[in-house]
Amino acid sequence: MKRKLIIVSLISIFAGTSLLTGIKPSMAQSGPSADLAEIDRPELVPLKAQIERLRVENPMIFVRLDELKASVIRADRNKRGRLAPVSGLFKALGPEALLPMLSAIATESPIASGMRLSAWTVYRAAMIEAVGDLRDPRAFGVLQAVLKGNEHNVVVLSAASEALGKLDDDASIAALLEIATRAGSKQDAIIAGLASARRPDVATFLAQHLLQTTNPDSKIVAMGALSSVANSWAWQTTRLANSQQGDRTRQIAAEALFAIFVSGDARLRAEATRALLLVDHPSTALLIADARPSTDRELADALDGLNTRLANNPLNRK
Repeated sequence: MKRKLIIVSLISIFAGTSLLTGIKPSMAQSGPSADLAEIDRPELVPLKAQIERLRVENPMIFVRLDELKASVIRADRNKRGRLAPVSGLFKALGPEALLPMLSAIATESPIASGMRLSAWTVYRAAMIEAVGDLRDPRAFGVLQAVLKGNEHNVVVLSAASEALGKLDDDASIAALLEIATRAGSKQDAIIAGLASARRPDVATFLAQHLLQTTNPDSKIVAMGALSSVANSWAWQTTRLANSQQGDRTRQIAAEALFAIFVSGDARLRAEATRALLLVDHPSTALLIADARPSTDRELADALDGLNTRLANNPLNRK
C-alpha cells in the first residue's frame, strides 16, 4: 500500500505526461530498456548462457510466462483504477521464472507484445516487482540496465529501483544511489523506488536529497520514500530489528523531515508531519523543544500541534 501511494503521487507530479502511465506520448512505443544480446558486460555473459540453457531444459516455464500476457490484457481492460493489479500472477510462477522474466524484461518490446500502453506498463512493472521479491543477485545487471537505459516510464523505473534495492547488498545499493544521483529527469521515479531499501546509507542519501533539492514536488517524493525507509513499524520486524540499524536510520530521517517542517510551506509541512509520525523517532520531541523558544507564534503553534500528534501517535500505543 505504501508503495502504491508513492507511485500515485509520483504519476500526478509529471506534468505533460499521461496520468495513467506517467510517460510522454513520444515515449509510448519505446523499445526494451536493455537487450541481452547487445550487452557485453562480463557479468551478463553467464546470465545469457543460463537463460539459453533453461530454454532447452524447461521450455514450459517460458511458455507459462508468455501465456500471462492474455491475463494482463484482460485485467487491464477490466481495471477500475489507474493500473491493473497483476503482480500476483508473476509472483505465483516462483523462482524458476526468474531467468525467463529477466529475458523478457531485457528483450521484449511493446509493439511485439501487441499490448496497449497501459497493459504494457503493468506487465513490465509486475515482472520487475516479482523479480525484486526473489532477491536473486543474478537480477543485478538487467535491473541496472533498465535504470540506466532508455526507459522513461515512471512506474517501471520505480519498480526497477525498488527491485534493485531489495538485493540489499553493498554493491547493489551503491550502484542504485549512483544512478539516482545522475538520473536527471528520471530522478523522482528512481527516488520513489528507494522506499523499500531500509538502510542508514539510503536514509542519508534521501535526507541530503530532500534538503538540497529546490523542487517542491521532488521534496514530496523524497519525503514519501524517506518515511518508508525509516518507518517505525517496518523496523520492528525481526529481520530489520536484528540488523540494529533502525535507530540510526530513523534519527537521520527525523532530523531531515523536521528541517522541512520548520522551513517549508503549508503543503510541505503537512507532508513532513505525516512522515514524522510514520518514522516516530524520540529525537523529534527534542527537536521541537529546542526549536520552540526562538520561533514566531505561527510556527510555535505548529510545533505544539506536532508535539500533540506525536504524543497521541497510534505507533506509540502498546
